[in-house]
Order: sequence, then structure tokens, then C-alpha cells
Amino acid sequence: MTYTLESRDLIIEISDKGAELQSIHSKIDNTEFLWQIKAPYWTGRAPILFPIVCSLKDGRYNLDGKSYEMPQHGFARRSAFKLIKREKSAAVFELTSNDETKKSFPFDFKLTITYLVINDTVSIEYKVTNLSNNIEMFFNIGTHEAYSCPINDDECFEDYYLEFEPFEGKLMATEITSEGLLEKNQNEILLDNFRLNLDYDIFTKHKTLVFENSPFKSVTLKSIKSKQAICVDFNEPHVGIWTQHQSGGRPPFICIEPWIGLPDEVISNGNIEDKKGIIKLAPNESLVNEHTITILRGEG
Repeated sequence: MTYTLESRDLIIEISDKGAELQSIHSKIDNTEFLWQIKAPYWTGRAPILFPIVCSLKDGRYNLDGKSYEMPQHGFARRSAFKLIKREKSAAVFELTSNDETKKSFPFDFKLTITYLVINDTVSIEYKVTNLSNNIEMFFNIGTHEAYSCPINDDECFEDYYLEFEPFEGKLMATEITSEGLLEKNQNEILLDNFRLNLDYDIFTKHKTLVFENSPFKSVTLKSIKSKQAICVDFNEPHVGIWTQHQSGGRPPFICIEPWIGLPDEVISNGNIEDKKGIIKLAPNESLVNEHTITILRGEG
């Protein structure tokens, strides 16, 4: 089932499957800002990534002498969440551990996703609770929001750029293999005054731009032809930038993905407690984090 929330400026939709955002629609100019699935391209919109982010080496991990299989990005995106609370501008969804989740993730947990829309801003909060009284829990969590790029029919992908919050030093992206695993080497991403001009060649050279311990905490998608823009503010430690590489295709979206966690490394030993970027949550403790998506209408 899909639920609608609204503010003065926006209407958003969320599905109870995966507690996934389905739409960010402007009441002011009737513009849709979230990627709406179009063949033959990616069939996601904004999945919640839990209990892992991206890929595991060989699709599995080890814990206490046992091996567990886990699909890319985890199982939350395909799980049925329960609607706990709904108001005009807010909704709370919940997923708790069950027999099915324990086949791949043998922990007692509760995952709560809260959406709040105020004026031109969407807030997404996730809370992960370790329900165990005596077992430490290992996990990652993140999001995978995809935005229309171009937003308007009279624009193209190359009219857009990403503007990063000013920071000091070089912008380094960790290389990732075709299997989605982190390599050791990093490459400098050259910017023009904190701007990355979008081009599909970027995502031919780099499967995904992975910024570990990101020096910036804000990314804005802007166009040289329009006044509309999308600003993502986050405090997650890592962020991925991705669009679907498809020979001869021009996928009309760009993903800005805040992560608490990272893909497995090529050199990973498979033990989840040794996984780079893993979160270790004590019994009966919670982790809470949020990021925001703001629709801007300034000068392009």
C-alpha cells in the first residue's frame, strides 16, 4: 500500500514495501523530483539499505563459525513494513526481526523509518534498535534515493552538475569493482569550484563514486537551464553517487546515497565483525540518524 503525506509545498508518497519513498511532487509547479521508473533502466526509486550497504564479497558473511547469504543492499527494501503512525505530514514505519530475516541476519532488531515533510523539505529518519539483552549486533544502514536528471523535458543529463558543500583538500573517490567491492586505490575527482559537471563518461570510468569519510555533508543537484534544484543534507559518514551504466543508454536519473557503512573490500576476510565500516550496536541500544531532501527554486 502507498501512503501520501503533504506540506504547504510538497506531496510525497511512501510504500509500505521497504518503507520506500515513491514520489516527491511539487504543489507549486507540478514537478516530480524523484526518479519514476522507466524501462529499460533501474527499477528502484529510493530503497532503504539494511542490514548491509551495497555488496558482500561472494554474497555472504561469517559470524560465530556460521556462513550467511545476504542479497545486495540487504533485505529491508523487499520487506513489508508496518505503518505505526500517520498524520498529514508525517508517517512512521516499522520492521522487526522474524523467522525470515533470521535466515540471513540472526539478530533481534527493530528498524523504524520516520518521514516528515515540512514546507519544501523531506526528512528521513531511521532508528535501529538491538532488541537483544546480551548479544552485540553488527549492521550497516543507508539510503539509495534516485532523482530525476533531467528534471524537465527540455533539458538533458549534461545540463546538470553536482555542487558540493565547500571543503578543504582534494576530493578522493575509492575505486569499486564491477562486482561492487572496494579496492584500495583512490582517485581524485576534479571539480570546478566545488562543482562536478555530470557526464555519463564519469560512470563508465567509475562504476560508483564512493566517498569514504566524506569531507562534505551537502550535495545539490542543479541545472544550467532551470531554477529548480535538489539539496541533500546528511551527517552519515559516507556517500555514494551513481547512475546506471548501460551501453548506448541514457538513464535519466542520478543517485545521491548517504551511508552508514561501506561495500565489502576486495581483500575482505568475510567476517562481519572485521567488515570495513561495520556498526557494532550494544544490547538494548539504538542508533538514530536522519538526512533531508530540500527542493530549491533559486537561480540555476
